[in-house]
Amino acid sequence: MHLHPFLCNSICSHLHLLKLVNPQKRKMSTTTEVLSSALEKGTCTLSEIANIEEAGAFLQKALADKKQQGNAVTNVLSKLAKEQEGASDSDSKAKFALLVLQVVPELLVLTADAKLAKPALAVLQGAVQARPALAAAFFPLILSAIEKPPQNKWKVKVAALEVMASGTRNF
Repeated sequence: MHLHPFLCNSICSHLHLLKLVNPQKRKMSTTTEVLSSALEKGTCTLSEIANIEEAGAFLQKALADKKQQGNAVTNVLSKLAKEQEGASDSDSKAKFALLVLQVVPELLVLTADAKLAKPALAVLQGAVQARPALAAAFFPLILSAIEKPPQNKWKVKVAALEVMASGTRNF
């Protein structure tokens, strides 16, 4: 069965318009692809992340998976933390802080891990110090970890106290 050329062109133009009307689907898949690649290769920049919510959800899943935790912290979050430290624009600093804000509980749990504690702590401290205006958003999560550490691990409590101390220096 063949379609009339006019009908075929009309369908193609409508599909093109759908892509323009709903650009979030494209951004989500691009963000996921960028982060998937970054987990394996360790190459990711803040400018490549188009959708912070999608990136946060992706990183939550990666940090929950024992096999991907190390790569999520060292290949993605640590590299993004170093990038935002050298950035002069406040947008990339805010983007990084908002991304980390979505995975604070997962990162706090990793501070009890012998291999991942130091990079996870560095990421948390970098995010809290990135934008003083956003630091207050971290404090309720950090205070709850101080009051009742996840899995009752004392190392998590110590790390939360260190993050809190580094965040309050900006005020």
